[in-house]
Amino acid sequence: MDNSKPITGADLQDVGLYLRGLVQLMAADRVLDAAQRERIRAYAIEQGFAGGFVEDAMDSVLQNEHFPRTPPRFHNQGTAVNFLRDAARLALCDGALHPREERWLMEAARQNEVDPTIVREALASAAVPRP
Repeated sequence: MDNSKPITGADLQDVGLYLRGLVQLMAADRVLDAAQRERIRAYAIEQGFAGGFVEDAMDSVLQNEHFPRTPPRFHNQGTAVNFLRDAARLALCDGALHPREERWLMEAARQNEVDPTIVREALASAAVPRP
């Protein structure tokens, strides 16, 4: 994940929202892909989350009826844009964009008042050419 701008101060809560959103997106297509799990794990460890906590969250997300399903609303517009770019790369790292993942990304953009063009551009730049 691209974390070129550290999140500090009042936006620290966004770190947790970021992780939650990545897990939500991974679960959107109802497949817990290994490549997506690895990217989420790397982000979480980099941000200081306990490995067991992250593994438990990913393992239980499909069965946990209390895990939020709606995209997070970030406190900072810049964080929301960075999240959407990272989330687009996450959605495509398994080689396919599921319609539910795309809908989730567009809803995340709407919830955060981000131009959906940013999501479309991020998806286009992250797409892996097919042989």
